[in-house]
Amino acid sequence: GGISYSLYLVHHTIAQAVAGTLILNGYPTMFSVALAVVLVLLLAAAVTKWVSRPANTYLRQVWNHHQEQKRVQQDTSKQNFAAPSERPKT
Repeated sequence: GGISYSLYLVHHTIAQAVAGTLILNGYPTMFSVALAVVLVLLLAAAVTKWVSRPANTYLRQVWNHHQEQKRVQQDTSKQNFAAPSERPKT
């Protein structure tokens, strides 16, 4: 839940790039790792808020629309094959 999947996606690359670059440039290891953790958490939260959730909402709407279209098609084809006495009156 929450930001866990986004965190999984970004943690390794961002943490390694940030902490590695800072350590190679002479910053203390604890500072570099702490900054990398904070940046990873912020990026994961941003990806969740502005990418993952909107994408999930959109895809859910597309799926629901698709499912509704399938139901309408199935209902229409059932009506076409129903005996005349069973067809709804229009």
